[in-house]
Amino acid sequence: APILHPKEMTLAEKINAASQFIRSKAKDKANDLKYGIVLGSGLSSGLIEDLRDRIDIPFGEIPFFTPPTVHFHKGIVVIGTLCDI
Repeated sequence: APILHPKEMTLAEKINAASQFIRSKAKDKANDLKYGIVLGSGLSSGLIEDLRDRIDIPFGEIPFFTPPTVHFHKGIVVIGTLCDI
C-alpha cells in the first residue's frame, strides 16, 4: 500500500494505524485484546497497578496521538491483564 501523508488519510485510516501500532506493542497478546477502558487522569491510579504483564506506551510514540497538554497527565496507553480478563 502506498504511504499516505497524514493530511491525505481519513480518520478511520488514522485510527487503524494507531490500533495496529498499539497491537504491535502488545506482542503475543495482540490477538487477545478484547476490552478497553478509558479513564480520566485521576481515575487510573489504583486500577493500573493491579494489571499483570503491564505494557506502557507513551502517547508520543503512537501514530496520530498528541502528547497531553496538562502537566500532571501521564500521557500513556496501558495494556495488561486484569482479573484474568
